[in-house]
Amino acid sequence: MHRPPARTTPTLLTVVLLLAGLGSLGAGEVRTRFHTYTERWAARPDRAAVLAATRCGGGGTEWFAAGAIRSDGSVVAAGSALGPVFDPPGVPVRVLGRDRPAPPAPAALAPKERWSWSHAQATGFVVIYGPDLRSVTAAVRLPWGAGGITSACCDAQGNIYLAGPAGEGLDALGPVEDLAPASDPALARGPATATWVARLTADASAVTWIRRIRCPAGAPQLRLSAQGHLRLAAGDIYELGTDGSRRGANIVQVEGRADKGGTRFAVNPIDGRVALGGDRQWPTGREPYRDPWLHIHRPDGKLDLQLYWWNGGYIGLDNLRLESDSAIRLLRWTDDGDLVFVGWSDGGNSVFNKQPFDVRTPAPNLGRLGMEGWGMGVLSQAWLVRLDSRTWQPRPHGQTERYRHRQPRHRRRWILPHRRKLGLGPDPHRQPPDPGKSARRQLRGCPLQGSRLAAFLLVPARHRSGPGRR
Repeated sequence: MHRPPARTTPTLLTVVLLLAGLGSLGAGEVRTRFHTYTERWAARPDRAAVLAATRCGGGGTEWFAAGAIRSDGSVVAAGSALGPVFDPPGVPVRVLGRDRPAPPAPAALAPKERWSWSHAQATGFVVIYGPDLRSVTAAVRLPWGAGGITSACCDAQGNIYLAGPAGEGLDALGPVEDLAPASDPALARGPATATWVARLTADASAVTWIRRIRCPAGAPQLRLSAQGHLRLAAGDIYELGTDGSRRGANIVQVEGRADKGGTRFAVNPIDGRVALGGDRQWPTGREPYRDPWLHIHRPDGKLDLQLYWWNGGYIGLDNLRLESDSAIRLLRWTDDGDLVFVGWSDGGNSVFNKQPFDVRTPAPNLGRLGMEGWGMGVLSQAWLVRLDSRTWQPRPHGQTERYRHRQPRHRRRWILPHRRKLGLGPDPHRQPPDPGKSARRQLRGCPLQGSRLAAFLLVPARHRSGPGRR
């Protein structure tokens, strides 16, 4: 059977997506749960609305991968093009640095294959739109083969910071300074052989500086900390000044915890804490298992907290059996300091149903947006979880301070290791003790903070012995 050559669908940039209901049923049409849930969703008063949308595409293969909204409302959109051209209709494109020969058209995709950010021909581009996405202020492209773009951010002055996998033609973009990698390149893993990060002027007309790290890594990610410094995730986490300078030894070592190619990260805009997440392969004893993990680091890079950190053998116990493959795919801190993540699971029997620090306690507020998944032959689920950054419990809609500290009497307790024994010192984020509550009552609402252990001891309250036993 002849397959037509793969064509690139024009890249679509949407500020906010709209989920809208369908029209009414036709005469004699059978009502199903699809119609019921569609009508229920359409009646919600807080639905999202599309503010603006546009497209950017030409005769080549390209995609948007990152972006930012600046204080003046302009939208910075960045992505990668595979060539042989990047020619969005009606938009003049300027090349930064010295251009190189254009690559040939990429080979057609095989069935179920997708374009990859680590493609050898990936070349970055930036388009600056007006607030309504109806006008283009500037459009620039890197020299062919300089490297792709996987992340972008802007500072208060509108300067543009870009990061991605470095290509062999990066030097054509401008003078490049190499930074020493934190891990041994011979031991590191990842699709990218090197990472680049650069700063452009606010109008994207010139490159201010370029840095490169020659070490295998996953898709590079870039964030601004509360202090205005850059945090670059390129295998390990590096801190740079906005002038491109390396800031001391503030590095989060990722090696040994998970495949670097699957690590996601985010920086808290309030206190600079770093969240890392991903998944790892850890068989349960019955079947292979993708095990999610979520780690919180202090601003200086030291490990502070481990969530969803259970091994496959424990998850596969007969009295648990939470064996649906699960992974953390996206991490973000909210402006008020909570942590939000997007998860994926192959089935609903996932650890995301549980408290992130207690695999035997159901997570509160397990909503399904008014929809159900029964009857599906294949069930691939998406999870949207907002964690309270003080208690690390999933935060229900409209949660109050009272809720955060109220738990049932029969709930199993964590036996918490002491922070000093773990060499972590006092917890800077722990709330001060309330003299009106007993120590045991305070412990009841306090999740595990700062443990370096991979497994913990659970004891039912009725089986505990010693002082304080009921």
